[in-house]
Amino acid sequence: MRYDQKFLDKVRVWVTGGDGGSGSIALDRQNYQSAVPDGGDGGKGGSVFFQSSGRITSLHDLRRAHFKGNHGKIGKGKARNGQDGSDKTYTVPLGTEVYEVFNS
Repeated sequence: MRYDQKFLDKVRVWVTGGDGGSGSIALDRQNYQSAVPDGGDGGKGGSVFFQSSGRITSLHDLRRAHFKGNHGKIGKGKARNGQDGSDKTYTVPLGTEVYEVFNS
C-alpha cells in the first residue's frame, strides 16, 4: 500500500550566508613619490532570512533545499569598496520553528 504524503512536519535545509568580496591590491603611484596602498575592501556577503506567511500551508517546497545569500563584490582601486551582497528572504508557513544544528 502506497501513501501519498501531502504534509511534511519536519524538513532539513542547508543555509549559507553569502561570501564577502575580495579586497583590491592597488597602489597609488604619483611622480617622484613612493607607491602608497590604495585598494578598497570587498563588500560583505548577504544574509538569509525566513519570513512566515499564512498563504503557505506545507513545508513540501522546502524539502532538500539549499538557501544561499548573495556574494559581495570585489574592491576596486582608488579606495573604492566593493558592493555588499543583497539579503535574501524566503517564505515559510506560520508556526515554523528554525533550529541551528551543526553536524561536524
